[in-house]
Amino acid sequence: MQAKVITDKLKNFLLVFLIGFSVYQTAELWLRDSLSRNFLHTLLAEYSVSPSTNIKNFVLPSRIITSIGNNRFDVMYTGIPESQKRNLVDYAISIALNEGEYVATYHPIDFNRFLSYRSIIYEYRFNMPIDTFTEVLANNSDMVLGFNYLNSIIIVPSPNASNLIYFIFIDNENNTAYEFRVTRGSLHEALSREIQNSHRNLSSYQIYYVSSELMGFDFGTNIFLPRWRGQEYEHKKINIINNYYYETNPSLSTVGRNLYMFFENQAAVWANNRDDIFIYSDENIVVQYFQNGILEYINYRQGTTQGNLLSDFDVAKRFISRDTMIINEFFLAGFSEKEHERVFYFDYTINNFPIIFTEAFKKHMGITDLNHAIEVTVQNGIVTRYRKIAYSFEIYEDSLYKANIDLITVVDGISGESISNISFGYNIFKIDRASRNNLMHLEWVIDIKD
Repeated sequence: MQAKVITDKLKNFLLVFLIGFSVYQTAELWLRDSLSRNFLHTLLAEYSVSPSTNIKNFVLPSRIITSIGNNRFDVMYTGIPESQKRNLVDYAISIALNEGEYVATYHPIDFNRFLSYRSIIYEYRFNMPIDTFTEVLANNSDMVLGFNYLNSIIIVPSPNASNLIYFIFIDNENNTAYEFRVTRGSLHEALSREIQNSHRNLSSYQIYYVSSELMGFDFGTNIFLPRWRGQEYEHKKINIINNYYYETNPSLSTVGRNLYMFFENQAAVWANNRDDIFIYSDENIVVQYFQNGILEYINYRQGTTQGNLLSDFDVAKRFISRDTMIINEFFLAGFSEKEHERVFYFDYTINNFPIIFTEAFKKHMGITDLNHAIEVTVQNGIVTRYRKIAYSFEIYEDSLYKANIDLITVVDGISGESISNISFGYNIFKIDRASRNNLMHLEWVIDIKD
């Protein structure tokens, strides 16, 4: 009887072991096969420290560009924060910052060399401080990179070796590039798969981008320029919405009911119309709505915490998240700082294009000192000033527009000019405040140097 009990226990143990082992093998096989879809789940264990989402988004690029070869590029503006591509590239950069081997420094930048490879490119609108960048992505790496700022990073899985990945850190300010490399086969495979996925997707798109350097245009730096298959590019227009009021003329009460989120006690808020400026305030906070569509928040309380760049950015992002009137995707377009104060600037994207805040629009609307869609000032750990254009944007499904001015026509038209940038996006040229249908479409916006 005792021998039978022991035999049954052994059978049960063996059965549990076999079930567990089969589950392990199945999971291992599934994870291996899904490397490109869920890469971080398999490889992030060794870099397990995860900063808060807001802080990690400080290093979120304004756009991700994928080179599929032959001077064809896929550009991603919207959907970046939750994308698989972002997760993969963040992970790859963390490896480079912790394990990367220095290869070479290039001055001036050899864009023709770097952009000819299949690659994934992070691009920023400002000088990203390398120490802050490393703090977010490198798990407190003590690696010394030897430069102070970057504007973009080109990640190249080697076409000649299946385990080599090259990382080129671009400093446009000093026209210098710094190359590092990492040896890791699984990472090379995942990056190559992601690029191949972009290649397949791009074949079905009407629009793609080319490099001005690879095209032979002399703009002083590389600019990614759109091209489309056929004579024109058909796209949906964007409707500009003032969601603070729905009637043609705003009233103090209708605008105000969308501003109480900024106050702790709605009952303590008083409202006033002074020279067509709607003013809402309590003992510490003043919110002003201007008739040119600018909203301004001012907080007169004094902060007590001396933050750093990342903690102040976190404060700014948390404040924006309170504003329920912000419904569009936005990205960090720059920042400035002085003693105990930092100002963060944000711009919008929609339908995988930027919304361009032009000088012509500012002049038309009478805007004098706001250069971005959103501006947040943080001082001693609290938001002391917040300004934005009081508009939201949505795809207008019933309206199509055909862009028919192609790249060659644009370049011919600026021959001899000194160009600082060429953009292609939704251009807010003007807003008719007496109309509910303010539509904008894609346009070329050319910045000429003074």
